[in-house]
Amino acid sequence: MAIKRAVITIAAISAVTVVTAAPAFADDPAGQTSVTDEEFKQLAPGESLSQDALDRELALLNQPAPAPQPIAVSDLPLNAEDKQALESGKSVAGYAPEKVKADGSVSIAAADVWCGNWLADPGSGVSWASGPSAIAGTTYTSSYTTVPEYEIYWRSNHGQAAANSVWYGWSKMYPTSDAFWTDGPAKRITTGWWDTSGSAHFCGWGSSQYRSFGFWADGSYSAGIRRTEADYIRPHGWVDSDLGWEYGSRVMW
Repeated sequence: MAIKRAVITIAAISAVTVVTAAPAFADDPAGQTSVTDEEFKQLAPGESLSQDALDRELALLNQPAPAPQPIAVSDLPLNAEDKQALESGKSVAGYAPEKVKADGSVSIAAADVWCGNWLADPGSGVSWASGPSAIAGTTYTSSYTTVPEYEIYWRSNHGQAAANSVWYGWSKMYPTSDAFWTDGPAKRITTGWWDTSGSAHFCGWGSSQYRSFGFWADGSYSAGIRRTEADYIRPHGWVDSDLGWEYGSRVMW
């Protein structure tokens, strides 16, 4: 497969209206970038919410989540190898059938679209008392390109909401290069998570199993799940149809 890359040419810039805010970067795999995710509001040390802000943010945090939606195995956001194994009734990654529920491999065959007691939009109207920061071990770099400056990667982040002190986690995709819009088709991001009973779910956006976006600074993250409701988390990303869904190992959270 030919190397692909995301670039912005001078001609392209002159042909469109570019958003003024820089895209949100944070700690890319090569260590080239270390900038706070600007769309997530972090309270300064000692800062507290006013009563009006507290009431407003609690209303956002307490929004009821959509009911679980089933997903056919053929539609799961999985790579071709794992999907074929599940469709054949086999375990994934060679685990014996009696162990796959604990491992989470085959339990994903029954996964649904659900975010638990969710946070609909982690980047809109929510103040963070701690974080957001990366969940260790969740960063995944796409096979999209071997050119470091054009890499695309994603990870799961988490933070503690100031209004209710609850920790939420979500997944976010990042470009390594200083790009405003995505190269090629709209990208997709979702959060795979396993609840405390071992059941698997995907938290995308609203009632959808994933979120699609065309601009890095506008919607490259999923909705949020509660840490108290999840044992494991794993970000899933989709860059194009050639690669399909990509992801690493699930991580205890």
